[in-house]
Amino acid sequence: MRAILLHRALTAEQVVRLFFKSGSLTYVRHHLFELAHKDNKYLSRVLLPHVKPGSSPYLYSLGTRGISYLSDRDMYIPGYKAFTSANYNIDQHFLTINDFAIAARLLPTLTPDVTLTSFLHEWQLKKHPVTALIDNKEISREPDLWLDFQVLAGSKKTPLPMPIWVEIDRGSGWGKKFKDKLRDIVLLITERAWQTRFGVKHITVAFATSGTEKRRDLMRIHMKTVLEELGKERFSHVFLFANLPQDADPKTIFLSPLWYTPTSDIPLSLLDMSD
Repeated sequence: MRAILLHRALTAEQVVRLFFKSGSLTYVRHHLFELAHKDNKYLSRVLLPHVKPGSSPYLYSLGTRGISYLSDRDMYIPGYKAFTSANYNIDQHFLTINDFAIAARLLPTLTPDVTLTSFLHEWQLKKHPVTALIDNKEISREPDLWLDFQVLAGSKKTPLPMPIWVEIDRGSGWGKKFKDKLRDIVLLITERAWQTRFGVKHITVAFATSGTEKRRDLMRIHMKTVLEELGKERFSHVFLFANLPQDADPKTIFLSPLWYTPTSDIPLSLLDMSD
C-alpha cells in the first residue's frame, strides 16, 4: 500500500516487478483483488481502456481503509487522490511514468554503486511545481518524476549526487504546445528555479520517449531550436533524450549509452559512473 501511495496507482504486473519474482502474477492478482473487495476497501481499482486485442489491466489505488491504515502509521502523504481512468493516452502516459519510476527504484538492488536518495512522483510534484517569475511572467512546470541518485563514480568510488528531472513522452504531443513546454523547461533550468525547488547544485533533464528513434531525434531538433532562439545553446548538455527499448531493464535505461544531447550524436549514459 505504501508503494501504491508513492506511485499513486499500480497494476498487478508493476507490483510483481517491484516486490516479487516472475511467475507470481496470479498470486499478486488474487491478493490485490482481496484488498480491493467491497468487504475490505483497502484498495480501489479501475479497468483501463485498451485499443489492442487482449485483456486490459486493472490499476489499483488506495481505498478508504488503505488511506486510514497508512495515516494511523504516519505513512500517508496529504493530497493523495485515487487514479481515475481518463482516456487511453493519459492512462498509458501514467503507466509509462510508473514503469520508469520502478526501474529507478530497482536499480540500486542491481548495483551497489547507486543509491536513490529521493523520489517524487508527478502527483506530488503537481502540488509544488518548479516555478519562477521570468520577464514579469510566472512560469510553472512539474516533472513527471524527480529522481535524486547518489553514484559512486570511477575507480575511486567518489560519491556524486546525480539528480534527474524526468519527462515521459508517449509521442502524442507536438506543435506549438510541445515547443512551449520545452521553452518553459529551458527557462526554468537556465534561471535555476530547480535549485530553489529541490535544493540541489546540478541537474539533468531526461526526455524518455516510448516512440521511435525518429521521434527522439525530432525532439532533439525541437530542443536545439528552442535553445538557439533563447540564446541558451551552452546549456545543451543538460538535456538528454532517449527512445526506451521495450521491456528495458534498469541497468540498460540508466547505465547504458542510450541518451543523446540536442547537439551531439555521441551516446551517453544517464548516470555517468566513469572517472
